[in-house]
Amino acid sequence: SKDFTTLAENFHYWTLAATQNHTLSRLKVAMCYWNGVGVSQDAETGMKMLKQLAEEGLEEAKQLIERILSPDYRPMLHLGI
Repeated sequence: SKDFTTLAENFHYWTLAATQNHTLSRLKVAMCYWNGVGVSQDAETGMKMLKQLAEEGLEEAKQLIERILSPDYRPMLHLGI
């Protein structure tokens, strides 16, 4: 299992890549915010980022939003997309 330091480091590098508009990194950063992985949880920011990606046509973001909004949703990392 991954420890917090590794997750925080991953979040840091994904954030750097996301600022360069790397789509997969943006998706991972959004899910980190949503789940509070490697960063303090901020579901509002996570969902805002997911919605932006979905509006840009990223199918994975659309699917994650559907899963998250499902009444059967169970929090998961979703970082292996």
